[in-house]
Amino acid sequence: MRDGFTPLPSGSRPSLPVRLRTRRRRAGLDEALSDGADPTTTEELGLRADQLRSDAVRTQMANRLVEAVGEARRQGQHLRSAKRRQQSDEVRDHADEVLSLVQLLRNGATVSVQGLAMTARLVNDRNGPLYRAGGQDLRAALSSARSALDEPTTADDVAAAA
Repeated sequence: MRDGFTPLPSGSRPSLPVRLRTRRRRAGLDEALSDGADPTTTEELGLRADQLRSDAVRTQMANRLVEAVGEARRQGQHLRSAKRRQQSDEVRDHADEVLSLVQLLRNGATVSVQGLAMTARLVNDRNGPLYRAGGQDLRAALSSARSALDEPTTADDVAAAA
């Protein structure tokens, strides 16, 4: 995720234009998938869904979540900004929920693309609830992602599990 290159599961490799469009529109594709878009609708959604399902991306997301909890625990009350201190407190208060997402991402179980996309948005959006206090509720975002991860709901999720 950080370097922008994501390994794909084995199979046919999408064309270069599809890969470039997917890379450029990753945030929008994650948003669409988190809202329940069918990954089979476009090549870009399908590629992004495959990327999100990959062990490499799941591991990267899990690592970023662990880093966020670790950073919040280290920083404690040493932060100068009240807003940063509040955000650090929120992450520490919800560390168990964050780490439960980590466990789901790392255990290799079949999870829904919608949940993976929600988690990707949580991890990648630097203005989102994991990184900024006072905006969207972190507890609600974690709960929604967890619920969605627990439910492989689309035929595409079931097919990917097979």
